[in-house]
Amino acid sequence: RRVHGEFLQSKKMRSVVVAFFCVLACTSLYGEVLAVHVRETDTNTMWINVPVPVDTLKQFLNPKLVPSVYNGTGWICIMLFKIDKLENTIFGHWVTMYGLNGLTGKISALVNTPDGNRPGYVLLSLDFEEGIAGTLQKLGCSSTQRGVRCFTTPKMVQEHGHSSWSTDDKASLSVSYAVMDDFRPDETFLKFILDRPFKFLQDGQSWLTVAEQEEKSNPKNYNVRTVSVSAFSSDILAKRFGFAGIESSPVCQNKECFFASTYFFVDNDNIPF
Repeated sequence: RRVHGEFLQSKKMRSVVVAFFCVLACTSLYGEVLAVHVRETDTNTMWINVPVPVDTLKQFLNPKLVPSVYNGTGWICIMLFKIDKLENTIFGHWVTMYGLNGLTGKISALVNTPDGNRPGYVLLSLDFEEGIAGTLQKLGCSSTQRGVRCFTTPKMVQEHGHSSWSTDDKASLSVSYAVMDDFRPDETFLKFILDRPFKFLQDGQSWLTVAEQEEKSNPKNYNVRTVSVSAFSSDILAKRFGFAGIESSPVCQNKECFFASTYFFVDNDNIPF
């Protein structure tokens, strides 16, 4: 009994227990009582924006959605970042969900509705750094993000000028880059990528939900710099989603990729669409 008490009193274990119940509060176990309303703050965020033929992307989407088009092509966004803080609302106050920070990879397809009124993205997959926090994040992802492929990643590295994944599903990504402090991305393209307040979840061709995400257009989120990529290799898009040949094309050659020290938004409940 004494050993058991010492175990529970350890600081690390208390954090894990708190984090576990915070995740449960955001999953379907308590979904009828507590709505999902999460504020996420990310640091060292890199956007790798990959062009994809419109017809190729359109075949992948729910019929109620169409690809967002810029310069005659559709786009898939690969984001590499560290979750710095997750907060949930409890009795009207933001409460930090401790123990849920860590390196993360996010892949999404940029979309809109045919009338052009809901610029957003379809969330395709999330990769979390392997460990206790990553396991809890994967649990939350799998429970609340239907249709999204959720993984913990055995090898995830983010260093100054280099990021890489080695994923559970035997795919990989590696990018070497330099942040160009004196150069900003094209403002029109930057707005095209960032100003997307709607998150769509799709599962097959018949199930679709949408959630509005607040603060996406906050001016603080536009404090970004262009990234110059010296080396890029990936097979994640081909292995997971069947987008063959896309990753073999040069990426980030025309200021399509950028970096932000801090990025934040508020995620709300998904509703049927």
